[in-house]
This record gives sequence, structure tokens and C-alpha cells, in this order.
Amino acid sequence: MKRAVLLLVVLASASAGCRSIGERTEAEASAVPVAECPVCAAEGDLACLRVKVRPDTPSAEYRGRTYWFCSDECKAEFLAHAAQYAGLHAER
Repeated sequence: MKRAVLLLVVLASASAGCRSIGERTEAEASAVPVAECPVCAAEGDLACLRVKVRPDTPSAEYRGRTYWFCSDECKAEFLAHAAQYAGLHAER
């Protein structure tokens, strides 16, 4: 009897689309805001162009606008030439 109940539970979970712990649905994954790294955009680096915006994502304010970056290196490059990168990013 216990085997039959266990089998029913396993089958019900499988048919209900049971997820692994930590696995996210497409809707949950798309709930994370995404931005473009302006430095990668200017350099045409498509590998790290899109950045998931999270509390630990490197960012900087410039002229009242927030910019997010794929790395601290891109943030430093942006801050060294902010007017150039902000101008290029505004054209996109």
C-alpha cells in the first residue's frame, strides 16, 4: 500500500511539472530587470552587453540617469569617459 501511495505521489509530481529546488520558470527569470552596459554597447561586445540589474550590479549615476555595467572595469571606463559613453548610449 505504501508503495502505491509513493508511486502516485511521484507520478503526480512528474506530471505537474515539478521543478528542482532553485530552478525558475521563464516568468520568474524574466522578472529580473535587464539593462545594457554602455561600454560594451560602444565597443560592440555582445557577449556581456545585457546585464541583469540586481543590488550587486555595478552602477553609476551620470546627469540624473543610472547606468549599469557588466563589470567594475566597465564602470571605471565609463566614469573616465562618461560624456562619451552616455552620448553614445543615448543614441541607441
